[in-house]
Amino acid sequence: MHVTIDGDYDVCLELRAERSTQGPPLVSQCVTEDLADLVEETHTRGVLADVLPADGRDLEAAVRPVWADRPLIRHFEITVTVQTAQGPRSFTQQCAGGRWVRRAEALRLAMIAEGTLAEDAAAYRVLVAVPRRGPAVLDGLPIEAPPIVDETLEEYGVRVLGAGSLVPSRPVLVNRRMVADMTERTERSGVTETGGAVLGKLLRLPEPLPGTSTRVVTVVAAGLADERHEGAPSSFRFSPEALVEAAQIARLRGHGESVLTAWHSHGWGTDCARCNQSACPLPTVDQLSLDDYKVLESLFPSKATLMPIAGRSPGSQSRRPAVAIHHWCGGTMRPLRWQEYDE
Repeated sequence: MHVTIDGDYDVCLELRAERSTQGPPLVSQCVTEDLADLVEETHTRGVLADVLPADGRDLEAAVRPVWADRPLIRHFEITVTVQTAQGPRSFTQQCAGGRWVRRAEALRLAMIAEGTLAEDAAAYRVLVAVPRRGPAVLDGLPIEAPPIVDETLEEYGVRVLGAGSLVPSRPVLVNRRMVADMTERTERSGVTETGGAVLGKLLRLPEPLPGTSTRVVTVVAAGLADERHEGAPSSFRFSPEALVEAAQIARLRGHGESVLTAWHSHGWGTDCARCNQSACPLPTVDQLSLDDYKVLESLFPSKATLMPIAGRSPGSQSRRPAVAIHHWCGGTMRPLRWQEYDE
């Protein structure tokens, strides 16, 4: 794949004690390679939106910075173009985040740990374009589309759609029994985080569902618990061995499923029963940690990956845990609307 960066420069991440760019930064790191993630995500989102073909071979990507005050970069505009027999097809998105955001937080925490930055000191994140030294690092970037199966919902066992709603360009259906299981296990585990593997598949329907613009639907079918996954207050570790066995179970189920992702909880206060209505030290379902991103980027690197999280949802009228499903959007994981279904 050929990637064009608009300008002969690399991108540097800087952490600064002040918003001003006067004087030396606290730390500076080249992050041009992080743009590869944005190109891959843009391609994946274009395929899932049914704009780009999944079997495209001749791909090009353009990475254009949107300047705050040159050479400072506010965000990027990414366009992926695929040549087809009917002509070129393109998909564009704005990306305000990326791996450099997680790098910046990791660098800040490392500086605090080593004593070179006070815990309450400011460390502002800045992206700067600097003259390139050597060839562009993104030439020849490998890109693969997520595996999508041509199948109807009925053939897969989806019978009735229930509560919730769909995003037109990224419809997601979740088995109601799985939602109930996630909620129950989160309540039962309390402040100890819990979770497990998630089975499902990506379907290309003959026609889009009502209110949607793409035929590609992600169906989240089942969650698999395993004692080898280890939970504790404010942390959860997935067992690679258990995930491998989950893939074997998926094959035995005979539905052509795979391990799409994994879910985990962010804890639940079983004693107060007011987690959604009061201040609480437990993280919410909308808060992703560096560890959450590490799981995604190491165990489930596809940008089609979803991350279901169960736990607190401040402002909700329910006295039970909520379930949020996050997807890649503009270089970061964001909550996504979804709809339940019954088998």
